[in-house]
Amino acid sequence: GVGSCLELVVPLTLHTRARLHLQVRFDHLADYVINSVKEVHIQHDSQVTFIQTDKPVYKPGQEVLFRVLTVRQDLTPVTEQISKVWIESPSEVRLAQWLNTSTELGLAQFSFQLSHEPMQVGDLRWGCGESEIRQEVMESSRVVELFQGVWKIKVDRRGSTQSRSFEVREYVLPRFQVSVVPPDYVLADAQNLTWTVCAK
Repeated sequence: GVGSCLELVVPLTLHTRARLHLQVRFDHLADYVINSVKEVHIQHDSQVTFIQTDKPVYKPGQEVLFRVLTVRQDLTPVTEQISKVWIESPSEVRLAQWLNTSTELGLAQFSFQLSHEPMQVGDLRWGCGESEIRQEVMESSRVVELFQGVWKIKVDRRGSTQSRSFEVREYVLPRFQVSVVPPDYVLADAQNLTWTVCAK
């Protein structure tokens, strides 16, 4: 006879293993039945994207450093290019964009310079390795205030978008002082020592 292949659609499931039961009957041989059972492995194509910044809060004028890593269900990295990465201001204006960014063993690193002052936004482009950073606006004469607030980093990969937020605001680190006062002398056979620690 002539051999042929039959495509089977795997239903949506959370299981990674299944049992395929094949039964074949023939019209002209009613008593002849073929039964076959086979264990099969179901590979899920789900991916998780992690976006990490070097700190959660920035001051105006500081540089934002962040990296992107996408892993599969078995925690192996996805090494293909990242189609799009962009940053949105609190007013949802897209100020920077990277297209088709290559990764190094699945990891891609980026940086974005925050401005001290309100900026005149134009249609600027410049290269960055194999990526392209594009500063976009709807109107070239529009002045965009870089307000303090919550910014967003967004990553589009295979049609799925992930985001992470960071905050821009003026802040002053709290000032404190810690002093440690040792004893005046220590005996060689001393079992206990008293130290004084003060904080203010």
